[in-house]
Amino acid sequence: MMIGRMERLLANSAELNGDLYLASADETGMLLGGIRKLCALLGERSPRGFRWSYQRFEDENHGTVPHQAMYLGLTKIFDLWDVVNPFEQYERSGLDGIARRFRDASRRYGVERRLWPFALSMIVAGLMEQHRAEEAESVLLHDTKAFPPPANQLDRLAREYALLGDKAGEIRCYKLLLERDPKSEPARKRLAELGVAP
Repeated sequence: MMIGRMERLLANSAELNGDLYLASADETGMLLGGIRKLCALLGERSPRGFRWSYQRFEDENHGTVPHQAMYLGLTKIFDLWDVVNPFEQYERSGLDGIARRFRDASRRYGVERRLWPFALSMIVAGLMEQHRAEEAESVLLHDTKAFPPPANQLDRLAREYALLGDKAGEIRCYKLLLERDPKSEPARKRLAELGVAP
């Protein structure tokens, strides 16, 4: 019955934006045979945009498999929901690649997904750890309307420029910091030491 219904669904769907995760335990016989038929059908006729996967848990039984299958199924279906390690993702695909990933996620899940400010801060921190100050500044300031730069990161970036001997970069960041936090005494003091009026 399920195979027939799936055949009709797939026959009438050239495109289907959805996910299906199938799991079974140590079942054998007709049940396992039915699942294999279903997987063969999905492999032959899956519409564009439809993702499916099947996992057999041979060490589980019908009563224990839901625990693992539920977690792994949700993980598989929502694999685009967020970026687990923003800096690693940035190194692989840059900000454009991350934005593309979130656009894909928005289409797939029907809700807007976008890079969140803390993830952007993690990318900037990773770049500064590698003394890539100019790149960190470019990322930090790439969209100040959507992602106003945090004062603590501007301060950290200014100190990174100082460490690298880049006076212009240090001054630029301290001036930006004062725009964000006009009461920042450390920024005012350092600009005075550099002979620059805040």
